Amino acid sequence: MSAVYVLVDTERDERIAGFFAISNTSIFPTQLPNNIKKKLNLYDHWGALRLGRMARHDDYAGLDLGLILVARAFSTALAIAEHTGSVALVVDAKNDALVSWYSKAGFQALIDTPRTLYIMNRTMAAYLDVFVERSLQPRPAT
Repeated sequence: MSAVYVLVDTERDERIAGFFAISNTSIFPTQLPNNIKKKLNLYDHWGALRLGRMARHDDYAGLDLGLILVARAFSTALAIAEHTGSVALVVDAKNDALVSWYSKAGFQALIDTPRTLYIMNRTMAAYLDVFVERSLQPRPAT
């Protein structure tokens, strides 16, 4: 079961601009590199969250809505982690282009499953800090 979060364009008749879904999952020690495992308690698995479907409406192409959605997913995952103890967000990329896209957002491939990627909570928090800082920068008029 997952929870779906919707981004609504309030300036365009409440049109759904994009959405993402989050559900519970687990990460196993054998799936992570040693430098990450060392920072976690020794359990047979750790609670994590899975970023399920994430999409934006075609009318919003070229507006970096994907980055906004992933930033919102990070924010949501971190809020959930405060209550559940999850340590990371996991995503299954459908193709190599999406592997590349998620990698640019800070995700790394799990060992032996190159299209299943993860991002640790600490990395999500750092990404959000950079995202907020960049979004506050003045942009040149077009």
